[in-house]
Amino acid sequence: MATNNTPVKSPPPEGIGNSFLIFLDNIRKYLINLLDLREDTDKQGTVEGIKKYIEIKGYNVWILISAAMIASIGLDNNSAAVIIGAMLISPLMSPILGIGLAFGINDRETLWKSVQNFTVAVVVSILTSFVYFKLTPLGIITPELDARTAPTLLDVFVALFGGIAGIVAGSHKDKTNALPGVAIATALMPPLCTVGFGLAKGQYLIWGGALYLFFINAIVIAFTTYVFVRFLKFPLVEYANETEKRKTALFVTFMAIVISIPSVFILQSTLERRNFNLQTENFVIAAFENSDQFEVIKYNRNDIADTLSILEVILSGDTLKRDTIPHLEKIMHKKYPSLRNTRLEVKYSGVTKQEYAVMVNNMSNTGERLEGMNLAVETLNERMNKMEDWQNNVKGNKVDIMPMEVIQYELQEVYPEITELSGGFMIRPEKKDSTVTMVQTPSVNLKWSKIKESTKKEYEKRIDRYLRARFNYDTIIINRMK
Repeated sequence: MATNNTPVKSPPPEGIGNSFLIFLDNIRKYLINLLDLREDTDKQGTVEGIKKYIEIKGYNVWILISAAMIASIGLDNNSAAVIIGAMLISPLMSPILGIGLAFGINDRETLWKSVQNFTVAVVVSILTSFVYFKLTPLGIITPELDARTAPTLLDVFVALFGGIAGIVAGSHKDKTNALPGVAIATALMPPLCTVGFGLAKGQYLIWGGALYLFFINAIVIAFTTYVFVRFLKFPLVEYANETEKRKTALFVTFMAIVISIPSVFILQSTLERRNFNLQTENFVIAAFENSDQFEVIKYNRNDIADTLSILEVILSGDTLKRDTIPHLEKIMHKKYPSLRNTRLEVKYSGVTKQEYAVMVNNMSNTGERLEGMNLAVETLNERMNKMEDWQNNVKGNKVDIMPMEVIQYELQEVYPEITELSGGFMIRPEKKDSTVTMVQTPSVNLKWSKIKESTKKEYEKRIDRYLRARFNYDTIIINRMK
C-alpha cells in the first residue's frame, strides 16, 4: 500500500496589516458599547416625565416665585450660595425640555403647551425680580449681577453640555443625581432676575445682556434635547415625512446657530479686554513698581473713543522728569501691542512715598494689612476727588472754603503731635499801589502737644512750605492755638 509522505501545509500566519485592522475594529466596538445610550433609555418614561412637569401653575408658580425671589436676594447681596439654592428649586427647565421634546417627536400639542408655560415662567420670574429690585434698599450692581450681562461663546458650551447631561440623565432607566447639577450649570433663573434688575433701574444694557444669556441657555438646551430625542429614535406622535423632518431639523439648528453668533463677538471682545488689562498691569509693574522715589497707588483706563484710551497712573512720591512720560509712552507703544492707541497720564497724590508708607503701616497695625491698604487707597481717592472739586472752584473763583478734611488728615498722619486743627479763610487788608483792598487769605490753626518750642517752629515752617506747594497758595497764615 503506497504511503503519501507529502507534508501537510499549515495555514499561513496572519499578516501585520490584518492584525492591526482587527485591533481597530475591537476598539470601535468597545467605544460603541461604551457610549451607547439606546440600551438604557426609557423612552416612554422620559416622555411622560417631561410632559408631567411642563405646566407652570398652582404649586409650581409658588416655587417659581420663591426661586426668583431667592435668586434676586442672592444677586443683590452677591451671595453665590443663595443663588445656587434658587437654581436648585427653579422649575424653569421643564418647559424648555418640553419644547425640545415636542420638536423631536413631532408633537404639536406639547409644543404649544410648552411655549405657553415657558412664556408664563419667564414673565413671572422677571416680574418678581422687578418688584424686588424696585423695593430693595440695596439695588446696586454687584459682581454676581455684572457676570450675567455679557454672555460669550463659553456660555453656549455650558448650555450645550448642560443640556446633554440633562436629557441623558432624564432619559436613563435608573434616574441619576445629575439633574441638580444641570440646574446649577445652566443657570436659568439668575439671568432672568438680572433682567428684572436692569428693568427696575432703567439700564437697558444690563437687562438686554442678561435676557440674551437666558435665551442662549434656553434655546441651546432645547436644541440639545431635540438632537438626542432624534438620535435615540423616540417614537413620533404624529407622522412626519422626510421633508417635514428636514425642515424641522433646519429650523431648530438655524435658531441655535443664530442665537449663538453674537456670543462669538462678545467672547472676542472679552479676550481683547483681558489681554489689554494684562498688558497694562505688566507695563505699570515694569515702569513704576521698582522705583525708590515713588509708589503706584492705583491705575485705571478711560476709553475716550473707539480707538483711543488713556492710562491714568496715580503715584505717591516725587514727580517725574518732564521727558520721562513721553519716553515711557514710547516703550508702552513698542513693547505692548494692546496699548498702542493708549495715552499715558501720570498724576500725583500729593503725599510722599514715606507718608504713604506711614499711613499703610499705621492701618496694618490695627487690622489686616490688605484691608488697611484698601482703606488707604479709598481714602486717598476720596481726598483726590475733593481736591479736584476744590481746584475747580479755584478756577471758577468760587473759593470760600478750604479743604480742611484733607489738610487735617494729611497733617495729623505725618505730625501726630498736632492735637487740634482748624482753619479757613481770613479777610485781611492788603495794600498795593497805595490802595488798600480786602483779600481772602488761607489760615490754619494748630494746637500742639507738649513738645519743644524749637520743634514746634520747625514743624510750622515745614507745614507752611508743604501747604503752599500742595494747594498752590501764594501765602498762608499758621496760627498757634492755646
